[in-house]
Amino acid sequence: MTNIYVASSWRNPWYGEAVRALRAWDFQVYDWRATGGTFAGRAPSQTWGAALLADPASVAKFKMDMAAMREAAACVLVEPAGRSAHLEAGWFVGQGRPLYVWLPEPIEPELMLLTASLITPNLADIITRLRWGRETEDFLYPTKNRDWGKA
Repeated sequence: MTNIYVASSWRNPWYGEAVRALRAWDFQVYDWRATGGTFAGRAPSQTWGAALLADPASVAKFKMDMAAMREAAACVLVEPAGRSAHLEAGWFVGQGRPLYVWLPEPIEPELMLLTASLITPNLADIITRLRWGRETEDFLYPTKNRDWGKA
């Protein structure tokens, strides 16, 4: 089984669908929502100060999430997503691992999403890529193999 990390927002209604669909195709998916709240058990909508990041519960949650990211072969970013999800997505790109962006609904444009291997409104496109492990040119927004050094 291939490990996949799904990054998104706590408030994203599409996150659960992505996790279920990937698991239905026998991918191993880390469900960070199921591992408990962030920041020392506080709800994600609560405000907090920087000291909360040093809380042992926050550090433990961070370590769990990072371990899952290190074990994952690829990341699926489910938009709309927040700051942490975009940091996670950037980590995968920096590691040279595939990033697939699912846009189930229109969002505000983000230019750096062009670092993704695929940007699509169809989760099935992402699952196909993950199952077959190859880049093809017949998807909606293929971004791999572009020459980013030329204007």
